[in-house]
Amino acid sequence: VFGNNNTDPSDIGFSAGEAEKGAWVLSQLASAMNEECIDDSITTNAYSKLADGTYFATITTPYMYSTFLDEMISAYEEEGLSEADASAKAQENLVMTTLPKLPESGELTEEGKVFQKYAEKIVALSISAKSQIHQIKEGELGKIRIGVISSCGGVVPNEQFKKLVKYYPNVSFAIHEANTFGIVEQLQDGIVDLGIVRTPFNLEGLNFKDFHQEPMVAVTREEFFERGEIKHLNELKDRPIILYRRFQEVFNRSFRHQGIRPFYSVTCDDARTAIHWADKGLGIALVPESIAFTYAKSKIIPVKHTNWITHLNLVWRKDREVTPLMEKIIEMF
Repeated sequence: VFGNNNTDPSDIGFSAGEAEKGAWVLSQLASAMNEECIDDSITTNAYSKLADGTYFATITTPYMYSTFLDEMISAYEEEGLSEADASAKAQENLVMTTLPKLPESGELTEEGKVFQKYAEKIVALSISAKSQIHQIKEGELGKIRIGVISSCGGVVPNEQFKKLVKYYPNVSFAIHEANTFGIVEQLQDGIVDLGIVRTPFNLEGLNFKDFHQEPMVAVTREEFFERGEIKHLNELKDRPIILYRRFQEVFNRSFRHQGIRPFYSVTCDDARTAIHWADKGLGIALVPESIAFTYAKSKIIPVKHTNWITHLNLVWRKDREVTPLMEKIIEMF
């Protein structure tokens, strides 16, 4: 304790919020303690160990003075002194005093000046860690792993992501890119926390939130469609179609239903690749509207076909605990 004859601890140490000082005082005191003090035996052997010189000093209460004195007299008698001489020597050598008032800095030795700097850093790091843990619990700090498909580039990131980063600048994103099936696989393997995928896909074991729907469009440099839109699929008959493989089954089903055998001049796995080849004049790319408006340099022609509507979904595992940060992002969509 410190201050007011060792009765007022409010001006230093833990009570004053300066834990580094209190920690350093304890460390310095501990460094001077005998190793035999580390267990409960100190409560019974303190008297004899002080008497035989093993301990230089110990801390006790005033009413225990006589016990310490008796032990010291016995030790001197064992050395050959008479009872009177042993008593006189014990009274001369046994000193009981109040605890000295410690300096406000908490430095008992010169080494304290060096240690205090490290102690202050430790306390600062502790405070920072507590703050970060609180922020993580509130979803205000941390890294979120999101799997995204290339064809969502015209929709994600949206304005809500900007707002999230503005209000919580310590949130970071680890983006993993793949097609829809790859993103679902990464979700199941625990590589990503959330996924942004495009319908259709297998929903087994997944929660989802449908946040965007859009039609397919045709991207082309050629003057194939004078009316500026495709109302009937037979307008694509015998045309060189650049197939975005993701929709092959959807396209084939629609063409087959209308008795059309499509000509796929190019087949690829990325909507951006399909658009690039269409921009070079190698055919008609059929891709989702948002990705076309983001990347296409050629004409973008709407396709009026009800079965060619695609949806973007935010997905996450049903068996995975939703963290506060994940919840914040889910709420954004």
